Amino acid sequence: MNGAKEFLLSAAAEGDVVILRGFESSGRRAHRLAELGLTPGIPIRVLRAAPGQPILIQVRGTRLAVDRETAACMRVRMHRPCPRRRHRRRTGWGRRGGRPWSTGLRGLGRGWWKSGRHRPPDEEGHGGNS
Repeated sequence: MNGAKEFLLSAAAEGDVVILRGFESSGRRAHRLAELGLTPGIPIRVLRAAPGQPILIQVRGTRLAVDRETAACMRVRMHRPCPRRRHRRRTGWGRRGGRPWSTGLRGLGRGWWKSGRHRPPDEEGHGGNS
């Protein structure tokens, strides 16, 4: 146990995300839950946990209703999500300032391809940097 406190699924609150650690009893019940996808290490989201009612959980995209007696056999711990890295937000028009097309290819501007400067000059002198 790496510092996380284990408790029973029947004690989990609505909206909690827990990790299944194991079962209190091994037998038909544990085998049946494993067939349904409840294996140790899987995250479980508690959708509804009203007193006296079955617990509605979500496992691998599937919703399951688990009675209180079965939930009292499942050991869980709270899930701590990995901290997300904050990405740098890009603001404005970039680090040089101005519009993104203001520099174009080699600083020729927005319409460099219309001017013909990107082509070598032909026999009549059209194109090129003339």
